[in-house]
Amino acid sequence: MNERMIQITQGDMEKLRRLIEARRNTRALDRDNLAMLAQELERAEIVPPDNISMDAVTMHSRVLVRDLNSGIESSYTLVFPQDADIAQSKISTLVPIATVLLGYRGGDQIEWPSPGGRRRLKIVKVLYQPEAAGDEPEHSVALYRRSRERDDILAVLVPVGGALIIGLMARYGSERIRGHGIPEAIEAILIS
Repeated sequence: MNERMIQITQGDMEKLRRLIEARRNTRALDRDNLAMLAQELERAEIVPPDNISMDAVTMHSRVLVRDLNSGIESSYTLVFPQDADIAQSKISTLVPIATVLLGYRGGDQIEWPSPGGRRRLKIVKVLYQPEAAGDEPEHSVALYRRSRERDDILAVLVPVGGALIIGLMARYGSERIRGHGIPEAIEAILIS
């Protein structure tokens, strides 16, 4: 595997760790892939979505790669297992090629062991990255406002699936509501 530090957004890290935890008691092959993913995440630098390099491979990124052994170029979109569809080149993050691409940047070369021998790829280009495009569901608009009455309450505006959620949240909360990443939501109003 590769030893260079990779970049992962906070939201991707949280979702990937939940995935690993949820699938811990699965088939042996899945366990091996989960261990490989966990190993990659251990060496990751966690960064806010708005600070991730625009050419870093994140979840839902579409990436053009060149196989350095064959010279063949292919493009893939990295997705969670339930969204994988090889006909659309959407590969699960539990597939070794997706696991090793995650967090690397355009121009990077990566290699890993496979049953057929060592695989070597070059990331030619990140064709699409949700954070760079402003499409990341948990990417908050830079609108935070402290409560006048309480120092530990913030208001936040978050785009979610084409709508906006306005929420009040405790600053250091860790609970999640409906998977939208709003900690300890006191009130959430959906506006179209």
